[in-house]
Amino acid sequence: MKWGILATILAGVFIMEGTVLQIFIAEVIGSAFHFLPRFGLIIIIFISLYLGRRKAFFIGLVYGLFIDLLYGDVIGAYAFSMAVIPYLCALAYQYFQLNVLLVLITVFIGVYIHEIIGYGMLDLFGLTGGESFDWSQYIPTAFLNTFIAAIIYRPLTSFLETMGERRIDEAV
Repeated sequence: MKWGILATILAGVFIMEGTVLQIFIAEVIGSAFHFLPRFGLIIIIFISLYLGRRKAFFIGLVYGLFIDLLYGDVIGAYAFSMAVIPYLCALAYQYFQLNVLLVLITVFIGVYIHEIIGYGMLDLFGLTGGESFDWSQYIPTAFLNTFIAAIIYRPLTSFLETMGERRIDEAV
């Protein structure tokens, strides 16, 4: 039952990211910075920290594949990034006690590295339109998503903690 609720939340976030939340994109608001909603990635990072890296890996792979199929130019770019980032985030905190500050730092770094990987994959296939990568361009995206993570931290962590033991597959 709780996995169904989590799947419904991720599906709702997926639909919102592609429709309603597009008002944050730089072209719409006339900004040189990117404000990209990556709320699905935030939830998957939380899943990796509280339910385990393997579950988050497969959820991120499927979620990223849906993004690639519906919105992407290259199939596999977001699937790779949204599977690897939560996996690495869970590995980084395998031996630490989770608290709100560490989770928010993890979200910030995870979203920022996701943007770097996304740009790198698109640049690899020549789909960046000749734009050069500016490291400061994606910092507002990371801050926006970290702010949202701070808002949803308490309800999401309490929901995920009721779903099972914390980081149960981290022993291997």
